[in-house]
Amino acid sequence: MRRLYVLFVASLCLMVIACGTTNRNVKFNEGYQCPAGTKIEVPPATNATGKNFEEIDIGKTLSDELVKALVNEGVNADGTTQGNKLSLPCRITEYEPGDAFKRWLWPTYGSTVLDVKCELRDIEKDKSVGSAEARHTVDAGGAYTIGAWKYIFTDLAKDIAKELKTKLSK
Repeated sequence: MRRLYVLFVASLCLMVIACGTTNRNVKFNEGYQCPAGTKIEVPPATNATGKNFEEIDIGKTLSDELVKALVNEGVNADGTTQGNKLSLPCRITEYEPGDAFKRWLWPTYGSTVLDVKCELRDIEKDKSVGSAEARHTVDAGGAYTIGAWKYIFTDLAKDIAKELKTKLSK
């Protein structure tokens, strides 16, 4: 009876807990000084995975989420922004929608993965001034992780935007 109880509790925990990894790195080229008040513009992201996904336009989804996140952080360049602007063209290098049921059966089986590589470009001078890279995964969990294939874009975009705001503030 005790084993059954332990198995039940362990299963319940896996159904409500999500585990994954988050990596992000935003850096400016050595010697580049970002002027105060710089804002970020987001062109359409590209799908460099070599795969097509019927349920989601991953490039548009990433671009939309990046714009929202940059607006929330107060560093988004819109059509009326004056002053220094940087462009953030991004490539999605890996995307796997994953499967919550598979993650519940066995961690890392059915992982949701999003890997993005971006360039920071000075729009006025048309040159690269830095880079931003981020990778998010959802590797374990059950019912709580249903829909990870959608919200992983939001989480990754928020991380990039927060890191960019920090770097622009220095």
